[in-house]
Amino acid sequence: MKRIVVVLMILTLAMALSGVVLADADKPAVAESGAVDMEAAKATFENTCSKCHALSRAMAKKKDLAGWQATVKRMSTNHRIRFGEEISQEDQEAIVQYLLENAGK
Repeated sequence: MKRIVVVLMILTLAMALSGVVLADADKPAVAESGAVDMEAAKATFENTCSKCHALSRAMAKKKDLAGWQATVKRMSTNHRIRFGEEISQEDQEAIVQYLLENAGK
């Protein structure tokens, strides 16, 4: 039991030192008004998309709204296959908006 606690503490410290940012669960990336909080959207993108591939892969591409929507939907299906659930619609919208604003630059 003591070893488990030590391992968990080391992992927590490693994540903190590596700069891993977790999305604030109480603060949605897409507000009810439809406005996107880009910091929360960035965290959602980083935490979700990095599970399967390097973030630079998406950031290097330039797509329009329909292109990003199709890509994120396809990735959501892949996410379901690998992890048992699709990316939520709200998170998909946040990721698309983040990529529209920031990818391909």
